[in-house]
Amino acid sequence: MYHPAIIAVFVLLVVTSYLLKTRTHHYFTAHYVVGIMAISLFAIAVPIALYEVSISGGSSAFPPVIYFHFANFFVAGSLIIVQTALGLGMLVFGRRKELYSIHKRLSKYVLTVILLQAALGLLVYLFTFILT
Repeated sequence: MYHPAIIAVFVLLVVTSYLLKTRTHHYFTAHYVVGIMAISLFAIAVPIALYEVSISGGSSAFPPVIYFHFANFFVAGSLIIVQTALGLGMLVFGRRKELYSIHKRLSKYVLTVILLQAALGLLVYLFTFILT
């Protein structure tokens, strides 16, 4: 199971990126580097997760919490993609005030949904591999 390890690093990168940008001293370059590394890991982890579920017998081999984990994935994935597009758009085309405020506001939702996704993933892992 490679997916949980990759996603653990991804969650740490998302939290780090958030902290780099929201503290009193902003580290803009580091924020972009960490954010790009996070979205790259996300792109690697999704196909691995789908593959691991498919070879393990599908969703019926997992506890019911996997359905919440899977549904939340679409919300988290959508928010990550929009957040990345806004960030890269500002990096390439310049930081406009309205895009920056959307990007900043959306970061709180991204962080919340990603942490919820990680918690649901931990529940799936606990119920599947430890309690059975």
